[in-house]
Amino acid sequence: MFGQGGHHHHHHHHSGEYQQGYQQPYPQQGYPQQPYNQYPTQPVPVVITTGFQQPQVFYNCTIRSYTNPNHYLFVSNDGVKGFGQDFDIRTHHHVEERNKFIIEHLGNGLCIIKHQLTGQYLFIANDGSRAYGSDYDVRSHPFAEERNKVNVLRTQTPGVWAIQSTVCGQYIFCSNDGVNGYGSDFDVRSHPNIEDRNMWFIDGFSY
Repeated sequence: MFGQGGHHHHHHHHSGEYQQGYQQPYPQQGYPQQPYNQYPTQPVPVVITTGFQQPQVFYNCTIRSYTNPNHYLFVSNDGVKGFGQDFDIRTHHHVEERNKFIIEHLGNGLCIIKHQLTGQYLFIANDGSRAYGSDYDVRSHPFAEERNKVNVLRTQTPGVWAIQSTVCGQYIFCSNDGVNGYGSDFDVRSHPNIEDRNMWFIDGFSY
């Protein structure tokens, strides 16, 4: 059970730290001092069990690119660049409802990321559909399946995380070079590289 207010964040889980070999902490200057986050920082314990045999904690979050901190992850549910029933996932600099996610923490960093507005799950399309080179497409879909599972990994900067597919091992990243983007939006894909574009501010999340 979680204690009063859910203060047990399990900081002792050091397996899966996202170490990049940088000697110094990342510079903080120039980044927003008060990131947009309408949510309380404490998790809300939910006492239900699933086949994972672990308590689940749901966090209400917004997810921003580390390399472009004013760019929020969102699900484009207007059908633009959609794929069948799936919605496209990109980043944009607008503050709006589509930026809000629920991160279901199953323990030990294993998470499922659900879009609050549409109820769809973020997943890594490792079947090659809509792939770009060797990158996989990151979309949302209504199905509960293995490809929805991600490891949310600590980086050396508090509040900054890497999101890794448990199925293919790739990291989701913000393609801020305009490749495969849409207007001023950046594309979100996954790749095996270790780089700053893999890292995300997740406002409202900790464990």
